[in-house]
Amino acid sequence: MSTGSPRPHRSSSYLAVLAEGDDLRIAIGIHGQHPVPPAHVQGFEKHAEHWRNRVASGAITNGVTIAPISMRRDGDTVAIGAVVEDYVTNRAAASCWADLSPSQRVLTVAEKGFDPAYSRYLGTACAVIGSDGTLVLARRSQHTATEPGCWAPALGEGMDAHDLRSDGTADVLGCVLRGLEEELGISLDAGDAERCIRLQAVTVNGRLGEIVVNGTIDFRHAIDFRPTGAEIVDHAQAFAVDTWERDRYAVIELTPEAVQAFARETGAALSGYGSFTAELAMRREPEAAMTPGLAA
Repeated sequence: MSTGSPRPHRSSSYLAVLAEGDDLRIAIGIHGQHPVPPAHVQGFEKHAEHWRNRVASGAITNGVTIAPISMRRDGDTVAIGAVVEDYVTNRAAASCWADLSPSQRVLTVAEKGFDPAYSRYLGTACAVIGSDGTLVLARRSQHTATEPGCWAPALGEGMDAHDLRSDGTADVLGCVLRGLEEELGISLDAGDAERCIRLQAVTVNGRLGEIVVNGTIDFRHAIDFRPTGAEIVDHAQAFAVDTWERDRYAVIELTPEAVQAFARETGAALSGYGSFTAELAMRREPEAAMTPGLAA
């Protein structure tokens, strides 16, 4: 069943919620080639040449992306169709969709569940909650291309070739766990991963062209490893290997008042994902016996 029209998230004019639930299962199937609107196939090469020139100039790199091409929700399961392709192919195909007329774009959104003209890649963004009930935030470095200086979720990881399975699917949970290791220096065993990680929404970022699986990693539910918010920051500073995008961490109380006060006192806004995942985190029950839904 289709998700219907995306609803904008109130904390961000460019973030729209495609699917939301207390306990979602995310199934990502890898298909063939990024489809191009039939009437715009001839324009593909023109767009591809533009992006190849940008690669040649050194402005961008032509890495591997996992790009979403369709999305449907059936109950608590969100099925995302995706393709694996280089960045030039990805952007050229998306540019062809952008060439459609406004009325054609509306029909495309209704059919696919999102606008493929803004579909660049898949990613994850998760709020991280310490065993003491505090929220960990990370400040984006000033040299990042998007939202420099804003406070964001402590974990945000793009999906790439590491997350591909041999059965033709992609591993969302594996992406989250990889992000925990690379960005926070934390390794979770299977039991704590199942208890702590919950996937709660799928959003589209109209500014960046991302479709992102959003959720929470709540160490209040862990058994084998229960770091406080401050201990999570200590791990990140000592063991994280991916530190390029973040230059500072903060630990705050998990309340609306504390989040708002933090933004005022630091003079730095929360990013769209920072605000949205903080809201998701506030929905988590601290001690209830839950088994989070993991990626299919």
